[in-house]
Amino acid sequence: MRSAFLIASRSELAGLPEALITLQVEAQGRDYAARYPHADEQIVIRDGRAVGRLWVDRRDDHWRLIDIVLLPAVRGAGLATRLLTGLVADASRAGVPVRLTVARDNDARRLYARLGFATVAEEGLWVLMERPI
Repeated sequence: MRSAFLIASRSELAGLPEALITLQVEAQGRDYAARYPHADEQIVIRDGRAVGRLWVDRRDDHWRLIDIVLLPAVRGAGLATRLLTGLVADASRAGVPVRLTVARDNDARRLYARLGFATVAEEGLWVLMERPI
């Protein structure tokens, strides 16, 4: 299932041999585990089937949204908005901001901005955004 989520988030991987995608999934998992050893990966279930993933590192001073991916079949129905709204509300109750890094050309930036995230830094292809308390 993780390979489906990776392909959903990186369309350039579609059509590659399964063995290469598996290697990419494993590399991504190792990278996240090394950088965010206490992060929580949650599988998003809708109508009894896995349709996405939400990966969050909850630290004392901020929460980091590491990854959010929804399969194409469930996009556009407000699910990401509900997931992120819940995450932001939980973080607010915990008294911490939520941070994320997103590719400069990723359309999700509009969603993040609509939910109160603001750009705090830009580096190369990446944008750091934060939703204050």
